[in-house]
Amino acid sequence: MKHLRQWTALLLALVLLFTLTACSGKKSGKTEKTEASSSDVRLPYSREDGVNPFTAVSLMNQPVMPLLYEGLFYMNSSYEPVPEIAESATFGGGNLVVRLRSGARFSDGSQITPTDVIYSFTRAKKSTYYGTALTMFTSASTTELGSVAFRLAYASKYAAADLTFPIVKSGTADKGDNIPVGSGPYCYSVSNMGGVLKKNENNSSVRSADKNSSGSHHGSINQIFLTNVSDTATLMSNLAIGNINAVYDDLAAGPVTRVQANYGKMPMNNIVVVKMRGNGALGNAKIRQDISALLDRSALVETGLNGYGIPSTLPYNPHWYVTKGIKVPAINKDKAKAQLQKAFKGKTLSILTDASNPFKVNLATELQKQLKSMGISSSIASVNYDGYAKAAGGSGYDFIIAEYKLTNDMNLSAAMPDKPNLKLYQKVLTGEITPQKYCQWYLKQMPYLTLAYRSGLLAYSKDLGKAPHPLPDNPYADAWQWEVH
Repeated sequence: MKHLRQWTALLLALVLLFTLTACSGKKSGKTEKTEASSSDVRLPYSREDGVNPFTAVSLMNQPVMPLLYEGLFYMNSSYEPVPEIAESATFGGGNLVVRLRSGARFSDGSQITPTDVIYSFTRAKKSTYYGTALTMFTSASTTELGSVAFRLAYASKYAAADLTFPIVKSGTADKGDNIPVGSGPYCYSVSNMGGVLKKNENNSSVRSADKNSSGSHHGSINQIFLTNVSDTATLMSNLAIGNINAVYDDLAAGPVTRVQANYGKMPMNNIVVVKMRGNGALGNAKIRQDISALLDRSALVETGLNGYGIPSTLPYNPHWYVTKGIKVPAINKDKAKAQLQKAFKGKTLSILTDASNPFKVNLATELQKQLKSMGISSSIASVNYDGYAKAAGGSGYDFIIAEYKLTNDMNLSAAMPDKPNLKLYQKVLTGEITPQKYCQWYLKQMPYLTLAYRSGLLAYSKDLGKAPHPLPDNPYADAWQWEVH
């Protein structure tokens, strides 16, 4: 009887411990006394912001979410959706029907069902972080065959690429301070230093840059520590002194203060363009072609974006798998320059840029320099954001530096300069025109000048053995195999 009471007490203790982890979906009422050693991987996050993916807004916390939660799909390095919780996706009757992978389970061992997917979709669509990518989907429902049908607000051949929102167990993310149950490689617990991610034994998948790659977490680290950072201004200094091993910044506010660390690029789907006046000499497609042909986009990236970008002449992300093999025809540059000098002789063109964004200011300066080398005189109007946003919607300037964050389905609608261009582009979404055909049309008409796709920054400590290999929307994609020396 004595032994029975001891075993019962031990069992109750284990049950209590289990309910205080991410696998329970409840707010932890106890802090684990866990200390990280110098050889452990440490990532920054805000404990106050929490790990509920639908309410967290911190740029520190969002990169942690893929470690805890899987989506129906994830993006590989070519922006191609790879099934994760999903098995397949097919179009039919205005819906994108997603079949779930047989045997997909949450960290608590329960099976992932269509109900969980619909619950997660509803919260993701209302969230700040995931809502924009889900605007094309109006609703989600269960089919008779046990799949999930996502109703499309408008046609998009590549819509599956936007179904990367976290899938959590139904009922576990109702409140902001909940710790939802997910199916990612790790489970979350609060610790005295911030938080700790412990290996999810029910997950054996590996996200890879290669669509066809799969495997198990052989040799992976069993836990990752989260360091609570209350002031984001100290992130880089925390990295320099070794409190954390990596820092992600989307560089939305411009360059960051550099410290003694290693630096890499974070893939992002942010297109940087120059919108042009639609009348006068710039209304001539041949003139626009000539300007495009003479632009040094590599210099624009190096000087204007501090190197954090990918030069692009085509409107699509150069890494997108669909654009493979599309070539840009060569143009006689001497002839182009002579035509531009003739067209703009005695004229001064205007460039509008956002004074609050250092990258846009630098881009305008470099663009002005390059226009001068073409024989085109220009002036820069650098105004505060409110004035810039208002003016950018009009036609009062010859050139406007602009940036748009695209969804993973590569929807370029936001970058279209007018309704006729938008109407034409909608045929790409429906599949009536292929992206390849659109690129051919774009190169002839040049309705706007694509300069680059901007990158983010992923800085990492010098004691990290190898450079991280992030994936789109997932800065810490391979953190499970990082080694700290």
